[in-house]
Amino acid sequence: MCGVGTRLYTLGSNTSNFDVTSDTVPILTRPFDNVTLGRQDSDVVTYPGSTTGGISVQTNSRVGGGDVFYRRMCFQDACHRIDFIAGYQFAKIDQDLRISSNRTMIATGGTIAFGTVVENRDIFDTENTYNAGELGLMAEYDRGCITWNLLAKVGLGKMSQRLQVNGSTVTTVPGQAPVVTSQGLLALDSNSGTFERNVFTVS
Repeated sequence: MCGVGTRLYTLGSNTSNFDVTSDTVPILTRPFDNVTLGRQDSDVVTYPGSTTGGISVQTNSRVGGGDVFYRRMCFQDACHRIDFIAGYQFAKIDQDLRISSNRTMIATGGTIAFGTVVENRDIFDTENTYNAGELGLMAEYDRGCITWNLLAKVGLGKMSQRLQVNGSTVTTVPGQAPVVTSQGLLALDSNSGTFERNVFTVS
């Protein structure tokens, strides 16, 4: 007449990497929105005769969740059974993006000293946690060689969202101490920090 069920799922952790240097691609640039000039722009990381270096991009994603529910039979005959279900469900979806670039000045006679190294880093980290109550119906049909099952449910709850944005730039001039600033190419003072919100969600 009644029972308890639970389900768990996970996609595990997935990591993707992309690395390229001026040894294989002599011209490397990073596109970005130039908020100062109000237009699309590009940051030249490497260029023959001017700079050498590379770009590295890494993404990580993790997905998992599940539910636990109480089920109670509300109809049954020779071939059919329909159960009412009520319970709790949860899910967690996290993802981060890390972009870094480094360049070494090899041009002489310019405004930037030969051998100067500039390292940029941008980090975007997101966390999404979903908690909800669920209601639904579970139907079963069994007639000899024909069997089918149907599950229909709805979840009503809250999605807690959290975003962290930060960046840094390290400039090292030969013979001088490194200079560190808290801005990258994409993560600026205007958009860096921790941002949180809760959203009513139906699943």
